[in-house]
Amino acid sequence: LCHEAGRERIIGLDAHYPLASLNETMALTLACARRVNPAARFAGISLNTASLSEDDAARAIAQAAAETGLPAADPIRGGESFERLVAACLT
Repeated sequence: LCHEAGRERIIGLDAHYPLASLNETMALTLACARRVNPAARFAGISLNTASLSEDDAARAIAQAAAETGLPAADPIRGGESFERLVAACLT
C-alpha cells in the first residue's frame, strides 16, 4: 500500500472526501484483489514522507507499522525500515 503521510483528504475532487484509514483501505483493496487473485496480500506500507522532517517521518513510519502490523518505510529515505519492507515484499 502506498500513502502520503499526513494526507487527510482525497485531492482532485470538489468535495475533498476524507481518506479511509490504512486498515480500511487495505481491507477494501484486498476484497477487490482477491476476486481475481485469492493469494493477494499486502507485504508492507510505502510512505511518501517528503513533506516531513526526519523525526516526523520516523514517527509516521512507526505509526503506520504499528497500525497495520506490517513493515513500513519511505523508499526514498531508505534505511533499516526500507530493508524490512523489501524483505517482506520478496517473501
